[in-house]
Amino acid sequence: MFDQDPRLGDLSFCVDLDPRGDWKALRDALAGPAMAMKQSVSPGAPFPLGLRVSASALGSLEAPEQRAELNALIGPGIFRALTANGLSAPSWAHRPQQASHLPPDWLSDDRLDYTCALADLMADLVTPGGTVSLSTAPGALREIGLGREGEIAARLIRAAAHCVKIRRRTGVTVAIAIEPEPYWLLETTAETAAFLTHHLFTRRAEAMLAQLTGLSGCGAAMALRRHLGLCYDTCHAALMFEDASASIAALRAGNVPVHKLQLSAALRIASVDGPSRAAAAAFAETHAPLQVVCRRDGAAPQLHPDLATALARGDQADGEEWRIRFQAPLAMSGLGPFETTSAFVEDVLALHRTRAIAPHLEIETALAEIAPSLIGDTTIEEVATREIGWVIERLSDDAGLSLVELMDALNRGAPLHHAARQ
Repeated sequence: MFDQDPRLGDLSFCVDLDPRGDWKALRDALAGPAMAMKQSVSPGAPFPLGLRVSASALGSLEAPEQRAELNALIGPGIFRALTANGLSAPSWAHRPQQASHLPPDWLSDDRLDYTCALADLMADLVTPGGTVSLSTAPGALREIGLGREGEIAARLIRAAAHCVKIRRRTGVTVAIAIEPEPYWLLETTAETAAFLTHHLFTRRAEAMLAQLTGLSGCGAAMALRRHLGLCYDTCHAALMFEDASASIAALRAGNVPVHKLQLSAALRIASVDGPSRAAAAAFAETHAPLQVVCRRDGAAPQLHPDLATALARGDQADGEEWRIRFQAPLAMSGLGPFETTSAFVEDVLALHRTRAIAPHLEIETALAEIAPSLIGDTTIEEVATREIGWVIERLSDDAGLSLVELMDALNRGAPLHHAARQ
């Protein structure tokens, strides 16, 4: 039995299969690979989805025909929209000059408008009384956001006010979950928790939300925690060499709400040497710039914006441990000189089994970016099914149940300790 809550939360898979990010890409992903995943692991029940909807796709979905098509694809008994990745929107023209590949941050009204529109879409896709989570950017790039935390918090409070209005209108609760990322204002779990505590869960924030919504002070305090919180991304936390047990314990001690637990692994080189540097250089040639975090003998981690920068140090890097921001499959082995941080994910899932960390769990493997050399002839649908099985195996003690039975038990809230056959 679990110490407290036997419910392990809802498990979804992020449908992020096309770098174009437009409506056609989302439609094709739902009708193709996502449908194949559903038939494999959830044929008799709606398959819980994590969606990635860009600003471009949101614009297309304002048209009644496209919206009707989306509703039909996700319709009753097919899929269940559970969470959304609200970090990126590649169609935006305005981007920080220092990082042209990044979307608008929380210093821009573009980010606020996009988040509110995404909240409206997700609220329309779930039944009244349901809950959806939206992961979002951690403020702004560090060099831009430092000293401007108040501006960032003000826009997040306005987003929370929009979520309060959605809840009044539809009965749906939308939870915005800030996801720490390297090079952003909030790089770590601890920094994000501190930002929430000192800028969003305060009397000043309560007063602002009360003014925007008409809530009482007590009601505003509850609403801030209901609609704002943290997305614990296991790839990013491992990338920053966090300790899983310590970071989760600190969140619980600080009463920081975790609205979403994102499950993914970074690539890892345990000890850099000549052959592994050569392999990393070859890997860099076929992928977008990948951030690297290096550490030697337990010293403070050192961040590098991409593999090329890390590799330029040559043999000076030998002996370091490298963690590379590439969301590798959790269930994959045989990566040559590369390992993954899947052991970190296992630690987090073990903590979650004991006491639920978040109501929503989302597997986020970069299926669109996986090189054929890593998966061979395996289809992305097969990789996704293995990923789901890998996670559920670590949430269950019952090896006698099929993946379909375990998925069904998890998503109807049954304890996985021999409960699905009862």
